[in-house]
Amino acid sequence: MPTSPSQNTWLARLAVTALLCAWILTILPYLQNSPSHSPPRALHPRANDANLTSHTSSLPISYLDPLSAGSSNVTKRDFMQCDWATAALSAAVATLGDVNPDELDPCAKMVFRGTHLLCIMNSQADRVQQSTWVDLALDISTYGWNRLDNYRSFDLYGLRSSFEALNINDDNAHRKEAMMEQSSDSRPDPTGPEYEASGGEYVWSFNPSDGAMVALSSYSPDYMAATFQVEPPIVPLKRWSDLTFLTWRALFANPEDARGLKHVFRHDVANEASQDGMKSILGRDEEVSETFPGPWPGVSFSTGEAQGLAALTLPNTVGVVWLLAQHKLQLGIRVIEQVHIFTCPKPVDGREIQKWCLYLHIVDGPIGPGL
Repeated sequence: MPTSPSQNTWLARLAVTALLCAWILTILPYLQNSPSHSPPRALHPRANDANLTSHTSSLPISYLDPLSAGSSNVTKRDFMQCDWATAALSAAVATLGDVNPDELDPCAKMVFRGTHLLCIMNSQADRVQQSTWVDLALDISTYGWNRLDNYRSFDLYGLRSSFEALNINDDNAHRKEAMMEQSSDSRPDPTGPEYEASGGEYVWSFNPSDGAMVALSSYSPDYMAATFQVEPPIVPLKRWSDLTFLTWRALFANPEDARGLKHVFRHDVANEASQDGMKSILGRDEEVSETFPGPWPGVSFSTGEAQGLAALTLPNTVGVVWLLAQHKLQLGIRVIEQVHIFTCPKPVDGREIQKWCLYLHIVDGPIGPGL
């Protein structure tokens, strides 16, 4: 099991990350104005989709999103035995432009992209394209989304020990459940196209007073449309980050209170690419069990470490990155500081099934020495 680095090592890694981030943000305006060097793909607002297609960047898709269309790993990210110290060094050299990022090995590519994702969380709002889906008056039903009742017993989540450790109240009076399905055909613009229902579904459990959310189910319209062969075009209001923001923000009468998001759990992580990514980060090609990665607190990494940066690229993590990066005017500069990978028991038919869970600790940014 990985051990925590010394404080000096941790600070040194943060310092390197901070310098690289500052360098990226310094050159970004020049990259955006250059016809031959487009901005890094991670800065594009659609980059939180697991099945990305090329948009504005001329950079090779594969090194910025191993799950994107055109990548050699479109459907699955296999387990990789990584030397994370070497991966961090290779990613740093590529970030400085001395190595073509497309030539990095898969482990270094994760660290390289994680560095970009940390930078966009750390940056100011004018450096990252902000989401246009921020109006609480928006009627999401015009895009085929329907809100459904979704009360579940907290005991079904297997998260009680982590809530207790983090001082998050698990009483029903503090919880707000939300579920929505993209289950209706829609034509939001009478002169525009009609969007066929995709079957996309998002489910959350919120504790707004303690700044916590649990993402329970995340099936995007793009994923469901591909699975069930829904004809394009796909409804434009579709990304987890945007619908999560609209749902979270609506819980607060005072907009400033929405900035208190501190705890995000991804419960029962079923995505195979995320599972293989977590195994690679932990260095063990094993299925989840009571002892691997282990009950809360599991194994944790700061985003000043190579493994923590790699964890930012997991499909079940990157949506949270874009929630924070593209809603800075509403949420402030918020950054994922720590990632926990742990086992959470899920009651099924009277017995407990061990599941993968992720916890992301969010703090005010920017973070890192000199930031």
